[in-house]
Formats: sequence, C-alpha cells, structure tokens
Amino acid sequence: MKSHEEQLRFLYYWLWVWPLFGALVLLWNSYDSITFRNCPHVLLVPGLLGTVCSGWALIRTKDKKFILQFTSSAVCFVIGVAASWNTLTI
Repeated sequence: MKSHEEQLRFLYYWLWVWPLFGALVLLWNSYDSITFRNCPHVLLVPGLLGTVCSGWALIRTKDKKFILQFTSSAVCFVIGVAASWNTLTI
C-alpha cells in the first residue's frame, strides 16, 4: 500500500490530465470546427471531469496545491461550454 504522501503526489500530477486534454480538444476545435459538430459535448466533458475531480480532491484533502488544477479545469469547462454552444448554433 502506498503512503498518503505518494498518493497525493500521484493525484497532483494526475489531475493535470483533464485540463491538458481539454485544451488539446479546444485547440483541435479551433483549428477545424467541423470535427466536433456531431458530438459537441466532447468539448466540455474534459473540463467538467477535471473540475469535479480536482474540486473533490480540494475539498477532501483541504490541500491548496489543487487550486491551480481546479481553476484551470473550470476555465477549460467554461470555454468548452462556449465552444459547444457555438458549434450547436453554426
């Protein structure tokens, strides 16, 4: 069994996956906006998952290291919602 510090360190790095994946999807959408026309929810799901996961880790551990992941995921989610809405209205 891993120690608590090792688990927190893993979680700290693992929670960067969601905002990075969301940014990659949003960049792909800005390059080719036709790509996600059939499934625009893909634009907001990484930000939503990152916000929920990092928010839960922030609340449960009360560790301020997760604030940056939480805010970057929330920003990615808001941009993803706007891009998804823009894709639906085109």
